[in-house]
Amino acid sequence: MAPVCTTPAVYFTMLVALLVALSLLLPDAAPTPAFRSNPPVRDPSLPLFASASDVRAARLDTFTVFDVRSAGDYRRGHVPGAVRVSWLDYRDGWGRTGRLQRDLDRLAERMEALGVDSTRAVIVYGEGADGWGEEGRIAWMLRYLGHSRVAVLDGGIGAWTRAGGAMTRAVVPASPGRFHAKLRANERASADDVASAEAFGAVVLDTRSLDEWQGSRRYWPARTGRIPGAVHLEWSSLLGHDGTLDRSPAMLTRLRAIGLAPDRPVLTYCVGGVRSAFVALALREFGFSDVRNYDGSWYEWAADRTRPVEQPR
Repeated sequence: MAPVCTTPAVYFTMLVALLVALSLLLPDAAPTPAFRSNPPVRDPSLPLFASASDVRAARLDTFTVFDVRSAGDYRRGHVPGAVRVSWLDYRDGWGRTGRLQRDLDRLAERMEALGVDSTRAVIVYGEGADGWGEEGRIAWMLRYLGHSRVAVLDGGIGAWTRAGGAMTRAVVPASPGRFHAKLRANERASADDVASAEAFGAVVLDTRSLDEWQGSRRYWPARTGRIPGAVHLEWSSLLGHDGTLDRSPAMLTRLRAIGLAPDRPVLTYCVGGVRSAFVALALREFGFSDVRNYDGSWYEWAADRTRPVEQPR
C-alpha cells in the first residue's frame, strides 16, 4: 500500500481543529466586574468645561454648537451657528422619566441630523447656574454614545456674553454629520448598579436640592426620600460666584469631606438624570476617574416599590 502524503494544508487544518477542541474544555471567562474602569473618552486638547474666552478665540464654524435653553431664549438671541436641542426629546417616553431612549442607534442618527460628526468637537451651553444643568445632560449623552470631543461652555450663556461673545437671532439649518454610536458603559449607571454600589466600593451621590434631600419638596416622583446610603451635594454648589466651576482647593476638600475621592467610583443621581449628568462631568473635570450618571434617577427608583427608600430623620 502506497504511503499517504500529508500536505502542510492538512496539518494546518488538523492544528486548528485541535485548538478549537481544547478551547471547549477551558472554563468560561470570569464575568466583567460591574465597576471596571474603561479608558476615558477624552480629547486631551479639549477640556470637559471650556472657558468662554477660549471658545470665543476659536473659530465657531469648526464646532457643532448646541443651545439647550428654552425656545424663547434661543429666539431672543444665541451663539452664532448654534442649534437648539432639548434633553426632553431624547428620553425613553414622554412621562416622568429621565432614562435615555432605548434605540441608541436611532439616537445617534438624530444627533447626526443635528450636525454631530465624529471629527468635529461639540460645544454645549445653557443657562449656567440659572438652569438645571441641561448642558451637562446633552454633553453626557454624547459622551455615552462615544463622542470623544464634547465640552460644556463653562458658565453658560452668561459667561459667553461677559466675554464679549457675539449673539444673533439668525437660525442656520444644521449641516448633517457622520456619527455612529460606540457606547461607553462607564458613563452610565443602572438601578441595579446603584443598588450594588456599596458592595463594589462606590459612592452614590444625590445632587438634588437640600429640600429634596430632606424630603420637604418633590418634583412629581412617586415617593419622597432618598436612596439608602447616598451622600448629598447640591449640583449648583460646584459653581463659583460667577457661575463657572469652582476649581479651588477648598472644593476638593469639600468633596473629600463627604466621602468622594478621585480614585473611588461615584454614581450620581437627581430626579431625571439632568443635574446629576452635569455633576458627573464636573467630577471628571476635577480628575475623578470613574463617575457614572444614573439617568433613570429618582423618577425610576421611587416608582419601583421593590427599591428601598430612606426617609430623613
